[in-house]
Formats: sequence, structure tokens, C-alpha cells
Amino acid sequence: RLEERYRAAAELTGLRPQFRPRPLTDPGTPDGGFDAVVCLSVVEHVAPGERVEVVHALVRALRPGGRLVLTCDVDLRRRDGLLVEDVAVLLSEIRKGCDLLHPLDLGRPPALPPSEAFLPTAPWRPPWPRRAPPGQAQPPTGAGGQDAESFRSIAVFGLTARRRAAA
Repeated sequence: RLEERYRAAAELTGLRPQFRPRPLTDPGTPDGGFDAVVCLSVVEHVAPGERVEVVHALVRALRPGGRLVLTCDVDLRRRDGLLVEDVAVLLSEIRKGCDLLHPLDLGRPPALPPSEAFLPTAPWRPPWPRRAPPGQAQPPTGAGGQDAESFRSIAVFGLTARRRAAA
């Protein structure tokens, strides 16, 4: 459990981390209450209509000079999930209050094979069969008991930004 890990970290470091579950849009502190906000592979799981509000709240939670570390998984198959154009909207929201600390490189090396190239020869993949929604038939499985739909082709987008001082 996460609470137990926080307690163990406190014992090892002598620091007093706190475990306070909160909605992403309301950290429960005044604006500017955090030196850093780390949000790894979370935004893509937020409802599409709430993503901008969540990113705005993450930026608002930072003190001037505070750092935002954000990653999100972008759906390359364009079936569901976070799309590249969604990332552009979120990036625009982040830039309203932060400066990016590193230039973004959105290029893809031409020799880099897509993740689908490994699908037929991926015995190393953990078996995570996709579960059909209630009332629908379970999809057929292929080699290794996995169906092609359970493999999501993603790209991980990440950035580090620093909150600007209020004008």
C-alpha cells in the first residue's frame, strides 16, 4: 500500500512525507504551495473534457520557480486514449504559466521500428488479455494467449517546466 511506503520512506530519510489523496483539480493547498509537482502517466487516464483543468491545476499548485515534471502516454493507433493533438492543447495550457526547461523534440528517428513490429515475436510481454466490456464477446487470442488489441502502441511524451513568476 502507498501509505506503508510513505511511512517506510519517512523512517529511512527522516523526512515526513504526507499521504493525502485529493482530486487532481484540487491539491488542497493554496496556489503556489508546491516546489515540485510530478505527474507520471496519469493525464491520459483523465476524462478528455477534464484534462486541461487538471493541467491548469498542476501548474497553479507550483510556487514561482517550481518545477513540473509531466509524462503522458500518447496513443499512436489513434483508437482511444490521449492523441497527439490533445498533447498540443495540454502543452499550450502549460506554457501559459511555465517555461519549458528543455527543447521538445517531437521527431521520430526513421530507423526506430514501431511497437507493432514486435507483436508477433513478443514472448517476453506479460499476458494482459483485454477484457471485453459487459455484454460483449471476449476477443480471440493469438500466440501466447494475447490478442493484438491488448497491445497498445504508444509514445511517451515528457517534459520538465518551471513556473514563471506572476506578472
